[in-house]
Amino acid sequence: MSLPYANNPSPLGIDYFKSGCAIPASMVSCCPKDMKKTNKLTKALGYLEDSLDQGVTAESVARFAGFTQSHLTRTFEALFGVGPDEYISRRRLDPERWPSLRSLSERGFADISGVRIMDWPQFYARGLMITTTAEDNRRKGIISAFWQRVVSSEEILSLIAKTGCVDLLGVCWDYNPSDSSFSYGIAVEAPHVASFSSSDSGVTILVPASTYAVFPIVGELPKAIETTRKAIYGEWFPVSGYEHAGTPEFEAFRIPGTDASPRTNELLAPAIWIPIRECAD
Repeated sequence: MSLPYANNPSPLGIDYFKSGCAIPASMVSCCPKDMKKTNKLTKALGYLEDSLDQGVTAESVARFAGFTQSHLTRTFEALFGVGPDEYISRRRLDPERWPSLRSLSERGFADISGVRIMDWPQFYARGLMITTTAEDNRRKGIISAFWQRVVSSEEILSLIAKTGCVDLLGVCWDYNPSDSSFSYGIAVEAPHVASFSSSDSGVTILVPASTYAVFPIVGELPKAIETTRKAIYGEWFPVSGYEHAGTPEFEAFRIPGTDASPRTNELLAPAIWIPIRECAD
């Protein structure tokens, strides 16, 4: 099997397309109902710069802007490649290399106008996993190397054959904002844990029922994944009124040679699925 990153996959599906029916229209909306006008990231960056010589911390920035610290850390890692504490330290020690930045409006983000908000039921994912950090992955390309090593392995091919899945998922979970570590698995999905047996390779991940922001990935892979994530955290989240819900997120890729699912007509693919919840005011 060729690497999913180089093909034209589509989002995962669960009971709805396995039974051959279309997605209920009530599960999909094109955008948040009430997009808040205040850009919370601009607010956070402004506070950080104004307080740089006054003992500012990631915790105080998150509290001022109305983010959880976990969401703030995800945002900084997506946009700057480092967490907020490291960003603050570098701003203080090397201001020429890390200049003042109060707005991201000129950064040329990817087009994420095709975002959909979807409620989706609980499912299980089974596959092979690694544990890494955002910094190590950025520097060493650990996840890309993992895909190259695993995508055609006997373990994954066996899971695909057993479940009849038409999508492979890249699932991210157990994120720890204190050291930016997380688990990442290449997996297939099923609606019930009984779909897998103890003899199947890998680990089983419970992905709870969630509301997702689903972002089609447009452009050359895998670079487009990075630019889409930057747009999600730099443009969409700061004005959406939502934040990351803290549950597993995933990328979904079409398995080459499989039949199209009914969801192909609803969403562009591949796509990044991020669980969301409303921000506290």
